[in-house]
Amino acid sequence: ALPRSPGALQLENIAVWPGWRGRGALALLFAGIYAHVAAQGPPRAEILLMQRNVPARRAYEKLGYRAEAESAPGSGAGMRMLRMARALPPAAA
Repeated sequence: ALPRSPGALQLENIAVWPGWRGRGALALLFAGIYAHVAAQGPPRAEILLMQRNVPARRAYEKLGYRAEAESAPGSGAGMRMLRMARALPPAAA
């Protein structure tokens, strides 16, 4: 298992319906999430995904996420996981 950062916004099991992929749905979803949690002030957001999920990784990279760590081969249920993270914008004053 990959360790999580205390205080970070944890995003998991994000999926975009195939017909909506590439149309900005993920950016809109995440903007809404960021606005909702801004008052709580988490400094960063993290997301876990399967390392082999290249389309998801590319989508998160477009939103400013960067790969930080991946699980060792054979850990967990045999799937290599990747943790990606990004700094969150400060809350509007």
